[in-house]
Amino acid sequence: MPIAAATDPWPATQAAVNAWRGQCLAHLARAETAVSETLVMLAQNREVAIKLPHLIGQRCDELAKAIAPDGPFHAQGGDVREALDAYRGHASLRNFLCHAPGKITCDRSGRWVLVLRILTFRANRPERSVHIVEESESSELLDRLRVDCRRLTDRLVVLRKKLA
Repeated sequence: MPIAAATDPWPATQAAVNAWRGQCLAHLARAETAVSETLVMLAQNREVAIKLPHLIGQRCDELAKAIAPDGPFHAQGGDVREALDAYRGHASLRNFLCHAPGKITCDRSGRWVLVLRILTFRANRPERSVHIVEESESSELLDRLRVDCRRLTDRLVVLRKKLA
């Protein structure tokens, strides 16, 4: 009897990893857009100087400053602070997902492992970092990211309505 060739699991594995990474990036992008739209609205207030920085980390810093207890929009932004802090907790993962090439491997059980390596510069010196995501933890990570990004986005929509 002829021996049937085993099917190659690589295309499905690669598609699963890329789909997971894409879903993470989609949640991050929605939250980043909400932060940016909120800053635009806050900057329309001529009595307060709100910067519109280029990088998302700086945008989050500017928003945090505006809604801080001593900030000009502290009264309206009270419930945004907690959501912004939770979102900012994903900054490192965001950098890896956006800027690091990925290497996909499989463990003995056939579960994928994504190895992300990034090169950054700190104090004019190269710094190499690695972040590893295993398939077994990817769903929980995606769920946490989704919840935190959605919470921030929803609270920023409410904030913009209050200010409109």
